[in-house]
Amino acid sequence: GKYVKTNEYLEEKEAGYMIYRGIGSNPYPGHDLGAVRNAIFSKMQGGGPANTCVLEYSDKLFALWEGGPPHIMDPETLEMIGNEPYTFNGQIPEGPVQFLAHTRVDQVSNHLLGCNTSYTGRGLARYTMYEFNENFEKVHEASFTADNMYFIHDFVFTPSYYVLILNPAALQWSNLIKIGLGFQPLM
Repeated sequence: GKYVKTNEYLEEKEAGYMIYRGIGSNPYPGHDLGAVRNAIFSKMQGGGPANTCVLEYSDKLFALWEGGPPHIMDPETLEMIGNEPYTFNGQIPEGPVQFLAHTRVDQVSNHLLGCNTSYTGRGLARYTMYEFNENFEKVHEASFTADNMYFIHDFVFTPSYYVLILNPAALQWSNLIKIGLGFQPLM
């Protein structure tokens, strides 16, 4: 096994310490001015750790995570191919877009299905499903906006439907303030 050598990984490896705030971590403890250091000096992950799921599809080995596009690795050496997240040749949005890690492959059509989550101005989640063939051509895209706030972690698809498992979620403003000020991670 090898670490997925994203730009963030290489930057932290060279520095010798944690630089980025992740979904479940802060670089500095919340006491002794650590929270101030988290809020001011630590960075939020951009390209991501690519540390949640690995999936081989067609001729590519995807290293996926919950907060952005996947990274591509060589299936034989496990070395990174390129140093930027893979956007399916520009067919999914670039930047800090959540492209969920639990991507699926349909055993009948051999299509790859991915899900993107974004948020509307009212805080409601918008889910976009992307379906690709083995040449990485987008064959279908479908979006919907949820009626409330949900946490999504997994999904499947059938010949006729995309099925998303939506778990109700709620924000606590006191926690958002603590996250913003560096006292606690997102999760």
